[in-house]
Amino acid sequence: MALFLIIFGLYSCRPDEQHSRYHHQMDSLLTELGRMDERLNKLNIQEVERIHDSLSMYYDTTEVVDTLPRRHQMLVRSRNILDWYDNIDREITFSSSHLRALQRQTRNKRLDTVTIQELQKEKQIVGNLKQRFDQQLQGLRREIRLLLKDKSL
Repeated sequence: MALFLIIFGLYSCRPDEQHSRYHHQMDSLLTELGRMDERLNKLNIQEVERIHDSLSMYYDTTEVVDTLPRRHQMLVRSRNILDWYDNIDREITFSSSHLRALQRQTRNKRLDTVTIQELQKEKQIVGNLKQRFDQQLQGLRREIRLLLKDKSL
């Protein structure tokens, strides 16, 4: 009987360890996403938005105010930078939101196989994002620097 109680005790503790491990994985992924978001937010994207907004006044109307190719090119480049930034930001935000929802969903419950599979998929998504992030950030930073340099000319 005592052996049965010991085995039962060990078996019942095991899911709690797994539960804790999965929650730790979610916390780690959220921390990583937070670091990426922080680095992304350090970019001078507000200046790009100002350039885009000021130039779009010339081209977003039916009346042609200014047709200088340089200005139009800056408008296109600023739009591309903003789209690029938004895509990265959206990926980070989506993954963070999904992980937080998984945390809330499993806060006081045991994790079922579907939730564990979702966590594994999210882990893979964050891993892929992390692999691309440094290169994307470097390219985005370079494009912003070039745009701001062209603006000052």
